[in-house]
Amino acid sequence: LESRLKSKRVVEERLTTFMKSAVKTEDLLKISADLAVVQEEIEAIEGKMKFLENQTSLSTVNITLYEKNVVIPTIDKDKLNTWEKTKKQFMKSINMLLVGLSGLVVFIVGNIP
Repeated sequence: LESRLKSKRVVEERLTTFMKSAVKTEDLLKISADLAVVQEEIEAIEGKMKFLENQTSLSTVNITLYEKNVVIPTIDKDKLNTWEKTKKQFMKSINMLLVGLSGLVVFIVGNIP
């Protein structure tokens, strides 16, 4: 609204300047009519700006906050037994190596003849 008001003020100044330099009555009447329209638009913009200022200065903002309960899961101690998991994984890997070596021995011994 402020930029529109500034541009309308510039137009008003130009029309006032043209009005001062007008020689013919016909030109003076046209410029006067245009000037009246621009002045009405300026008044409308100013009125709207004042209305918006009053509305914002008298406005109230209500904020409602709610606290939500956050559910924190309990810790399962069976799943946190790292040492037992490490031992099981080590035994699985040793078992896999033994199975692989056993298969290799069977393959070699079985294919010798």
